[in-house]
Amino acid sequence: MSVSASSRQIITSCAAVALAVLGGGGLSTIDSAAPAGTDVSSVQDADSWVTYHYDQRRQGYDPYASPASGSLTPAWQADLDGAVYAQPLVIGDTIIAVTENDSVYGLTLSGAVLWRTNLGSPVPRAELPCGNIDPLGITGTPIYHPATNQVYFVAELDDPIRHTLFAVDVDTGDVSWSRDVDPEGSTPTVQQQRGAMAIAKGRVWVSLGALAGDCGPYHGYEVGVRLDGSAGRSVYQTPSERGAGLWAPTGPSVDAQGHLFVAPANGAAFAPPYDDSDSIVKLDGNRKISLWAPTNWAEENEKDKGQGPAAPLLFSALGKRWAFSISKAPHVYLLRQGDLGGIGGQVVQREGCKAWAGMAFHDGLIYVPCVQGMTAYTITRGPRITKVWRTRATGYGAAPVVGGGAVWSSNAGTLWQLDPATGATVASIPIGVLPHFASPTLHGSLVLVGTMTGVSAVSTS
Repeated sequence: MSVSASSRQIITSCAAVALAVLGGGGLSTIDSAAPAGTDVSSVQDADSWVTYHYDQRRQGYDPYASPASGSLTPAWQADLDGAVYAQPLVIGDTIIAVTENDSVYGLTLSGAVLWRTNLGSPVPRAELPCGNIDPLGITGTPIYHPATNQVYFVAELDDPIRHTLFAVDVDTGDVSWSRDVDPEGSTPTVQQQRGAMAIAKGRVWVSLGALAGDCGPYHGYEVGVRLDGSAGRSVYQTPSERGAGLWAPTGPSVDAQGHLFVAPANGAAFAPPYDDSDSIVKLDGNRKISLWAPTNWAEENEKDKGQGPAAPLLFSALGKRWAFSISKAPHVYLLRQGDLGGIGGQVVQREGCKAWAGMAFHDGLIYVPCVQGMTAYTITRGPRITKVWRTRATGYGAAPVVGGGAVWSSNAGTLWQLDPATGATVASIPIGVLPHFASPTLHGSLVLVGTMTGVSAVSTS
């Protein structure tokens, strides 16, 4: 089997004590009444990467990655049946990759196919009113839960066009169950599922937003389905008349109490009354409990320059818990996790950069994928957001991760190894044509990146 019984026991045991040991950003237990859950990073005793950017705080730091020597060499290339937009997962000794051809693969650590499960026919671009993925199949990064030994992800399926959540066994690729996640009254042909899955309070959470081009009567939705697939969906809809999609590749970030933090993009309101768009929203299930938005939300809505590219990064500094937000406008924001502050309620705002995709955090530094180049910030007393460095090596959508003493980023067909303290390029290597917002996965001495033809693996030593 790809994940041995002993490995699963280690993973589940570590998960049970995660809050006591680590706290924050957890996968919740199967009991939907449980207010908190197990932190994903606790399963790393089995050297696993189980969700987008390693844990649900979306910090992107893997403490188990092997020290990088500064020498990068090709390890292998797995040619699959479609493009891999989602970040690959590693569960025990099995790599999970999903494709835009609506297939999920289990691969060995050397790139051989253990199993493949095709879930149906993807949607051709010609059948959609707008968009930039052809065909459109599985885009959002899956998530793994140790107690069920299943990965969860959404496939866009054709005839009729719809979005279906699947639970698949990691060992065999067998489908355990599937559920439709299109909310009542929605228009599936104009909704896209790009965000990573999250797990909180016994449910898998699915984000829905717009196709590229923002065509049609789309909305932002966060849909929760119980881990066993049983009936009773939980749905949050952004209250904007139109728009405010939840499209961020990060999916939601999750705090220690199982609250979801989502980033609705530009909405339909260009003047008061405010419609909860261009914001960061904190959810308890499908209930809004806190919100933040910039004071110029109407202008950002009209010019499509607001929030939306990423859920906030959750971390602690100066003895407090923070949420760090980026946007398409050249600003970065520091928010309080407990109470986001309402309109104009940020703790700190500073000129930053236009940014897309997920961030990373380690050892006090926040790594942001600015269009102008990867940028590192830190939180200093005041508090203040202080820029530490910027490199021109990377650009649009180059979502970073950290491990083995390096920052890793993939952009323009290249994998970059950067010095965490200075941003200097340590090494780089071609890895093939990349989809938008590709983000590396670390496993020991391997760096894995989804490409337009499959998965590329690079050895760091």
